[in-house]
Amino acid sequence: MPQAKTFKFAAPAATDLPDDYSRLSQLLSVDVTDELNLAEHISAGLPLDVVSMLTNAGIKRSEIISLVAPARTLQHRQSKGEPLNPEESERAVRLARIITQAESVFGDRTDAITWLRRSLLRFNGKSPLDMLRTDVGCRLVENYLIEIDEGYAA
Repeated sequence: MPQAKTFKFAAPAATDLPDDYSRLSQLLSVDVTDELNLAEHISAGLPLDVVSMLTNAGIKRSEIISLVAPARTLQHRQSKGEPLNPEESERAVRLARIITQAESVFGDRTDAITWLRRSLLRFNGKSPLDMLRTDVGCRLVENYLIEIDEGYAA
């Protein structure tokens, strides 16, 4: 009878994490080890520190207000010491993932942020940041970044 294979199911060590998870952890102010862990953070609500981290990464406050949560909501959460709710957390993750992916493609955060703000014909004159308002728009930006990275897009 053949020997059954055994599999070890253990969380990867911090040094084994993909670079994207490491950068995502920095932007989100939480330790991200895998997709399930990320989903749990989103459900629990990300800490409000994520707003500062995204701002430090080069995202303007007006962009955060437009893409994550209204200014009044952020102000309320700060005064009450509350985290973002799951929907706001999901939008913050969407933004952080695209920043991380663009940074990986362009090799530099400044270049990535500049590209994210650029109006593109591919998106009918909208910027990639504008496209992040919806999940479908985000997937279009992700796909375009993959095309750029693989040399299919000019």
